[in-house]
Amino acid sequence: MEFFIIYTMSHIQFLFIKVPEAQKELLIAQLSLLDFNGIEEVDEDISVFFVADKFPIESCVAIAASFDLRYEVSTIEEVNWNEEWEKNFQPLLIDGFCSIRAHFHPQPEEALYDIIITPKMSFGTGHHATTALMISMMRTLDFGERSVFDYGTGTGILAILAEKLGAASVFAIDIDKWSVENAAENFQFNSSKNIKLKQGTLQDIQAVPFDIILANINRSVLLDSMTGLHGLLVPKGLLLLSGILDEDRALIERNALDRGFVLLQSNSKNNWSAMLFQRHGPDAYLL
Repeated sequence: MEFFIIYTMSHIQFLFIKVPEAQKELLIAQLSLLDFNGIEEVDEDISVFFVADKFPIESCVAIAASFDLRYEVSTIEEVNWNEEWEKNFQPLLIDGFCSIRAHFHPQPEEALYDIIITPKMSFGTGHHATTALMISMMRTLDFGERSVFDYGTGTGILAILAEKLGAASVFAIDIDKWSVENAAENFQFNSSKNIKLKQGTLQDIQAVPFDIILANINRSVLLDSMTGLHGLLVPKGLLLLSGILDEDRALIERNALDRGFVLLQSNSKNNWSAMLFQRHGPDAYLL
C-alpha cells in the first residue's frame, strides 16, 4: 500500500471501515481523484488524510455510500508523517530485478538495480501495482542511449530506473511542487547525472522528440494528453502507460489508436493495467 509523506499540520482522517478485498483497488482509484495528502491501509481499513481546510467531506461521504461502506471522521493534530513513514515503509524487490528502499534499509544483494527513495507528498513508492507494472515492463525495453520523458514523475522512480538502464538523457516533469522537490532529492540519493527536472505541464515541454515516454498517471490525464504525447515521440517511438484500471483498458486503447498509436503489449496486476504503445511505423523498434 502506498504511503505519502506530509509535513506537520492539522489533518482530517477519513476512515473507510472493513473494505472488502475486491473493492480496495476500485476505492483507491476513486480516491485518487481527490486532493488528499496521505493514504494508509491497515488490515481491512483504509484511511485517507486531508489538510483540515481542504477536506472534501461531501465527496468522501458520496464515495463511501457508492461502495456501501461505513466510515469514521476524526481530526489529527500535528502528526509527524516522516516518523510514521519510517515505521511503515518496507523495502521492495520487483521480479528480482529492481529494489526500492529507503536509505536506512540495507542494499539487497540479489537486485540488478537498486533505487533509494524518501517519498514526501508524491505518489509512487513502487508498492502500488501501477508502479510495479511499469518497472516490470521497462525491463523488456532497450533504453541504451535513448532519450526518455517521464511524464508525471512523482518520486522519480521511473526516471531513475531509465537512467540506470542506460538512457542517454531523461527529462522528468510533474505539475506538483512537492513531487518535484521530492524527485530532486531522490535523484541526488541515486547520484543521477543525466536527468533534467521541471515543474509544469505537458504544454511546457519544448524539447526535441523522445525515443521513449513513461506515463504512470491516471485515466483522465492520459486521455487528455494522448495527442500531445504522440507529438513528443520520434517515429516508431514507444509510449508506456499505467494508472489504468482493467475496465478502462479498451477506452485507452481506442483513444491511442485514434491518435496514431498501435498497441504492442499490455499486462495486468490487481485490477490495474500497463500498456505499451508504439507510434505508427512499419518496422519494429527498441524491443
